[in-house]
Amino acid sequence: MNNIGIGIDIGTQNAKVVCLKKKEGSYSLMGCGSIPYAQEPNKLKTFLQRAQAGSGDIRINIDTPSTRIRRLDVPRMTEEEIPEAVRWASKDFLDDDIDEYAFRFTKIHKEDIDTHDKLSLVLYAIKNTDIQKQYDLVEKLGLSRPSVIEPNASALANAVLLSNKITNADHFILVDIGFAVTLFTVITKHGLLFSRPIPSSGDKTLTEQIARDLNTTPSNALKIKEAYLSEGNFFLEPAKQNILKNTVNHFYSRLAVEIQRSLDGYMLVFAKRKVNALHLCGGGAYYYNLTEYLTQTLGLTTSRFNPFKNIDLGLMPSEQVNKKACIFAVACGLAQD
Repeated sequence: MNNIGIGIDIGTQNAKVVCLKKKEGSYSLMGCGSIPYAQEPNKLKTFLQRAQAGSGDIRINIDTPSTRIRRLDVPRMTEEEIPEAVRWASKDFLDDDIDEYAFRFTKIHKEDIDTHDKLSLVLYAIKNTDIQKQYDLVEKLGLSRPSVIEPNASALANAVLLSNKITNADHFILVDIGFAVTLFTVITKHGLLFSRPIPSSGDKTLTEQIARDLNTTPSNALKIKEAYLSEGNFFLEPAKQNILKNTVNHFYSRLAVEIQRSLDGYMLVFAKRKVNALHLCGGGAYYYNLTEYLTQTLGLTTSRFNPFKNIDLGLMPSEQVNKKACIFAVACGLAQD
């Protein structure tokens, strides 16, 4: 069995890559990086060769509009009967015929919810055509066929379970603020329990809002956003500074509202659960003053999530790795067995 796992989080423009070597139940980091594969397709293959992970086991993510992750309660039945029951029970929330989808499910542990006469599951449904597109993309990039294609939410759960010791009473709330969408997830010691995508709340949305409000080009809006949201720096005249502040505050406010709605939805489905803390990952985790804003607005201690917490960084520069650790959460979860 190959003891090198390569997690590739394929985004719109960049691919975040984490290469982990497993030995005696622990992991060491062989390499990580954000690769602009869209502009330079060969760069991803070159990176893996330099990390000495060219023969590793490739696992990739999938995050498409067709992805559905739902809690599903079905009558108790034999293991052999569950797959077919899941397929038919999912008809109510799928856009097309069930034959167009691939299905997977995990059982919800009775410590997380006990429905007595029912079997509670977390269901994953993804269109077969979207899965094939991911295979085709990997082939186009000159990489070997991946052994695993994992939804982002499931990969995040893997990363959390490796980096944190979760007790029976804990519910780890992780919000992944990505380029196109924000993903709200809840993880327990048994794995993923709840997932909800938050549309129009990713980095792309904020950049578009800045371009519109400041009447500037997308490329210039990106520069303005990065200068302000990284360290709170400005290079605008006072009038436009105020416009930018209002735009960012509006985005933060809407994000906070959507996170609260997600928390409410989670509490409704899984009653009597207390939430004390919130964790952020993805590029948006580094937005200037966002953790402080969410702590104050939601009343939940908010911090950045480090997926490398329990991983031996080896010869990798720890300061450099930890500085951008949040963007590698999905890739880190993929790279694990």
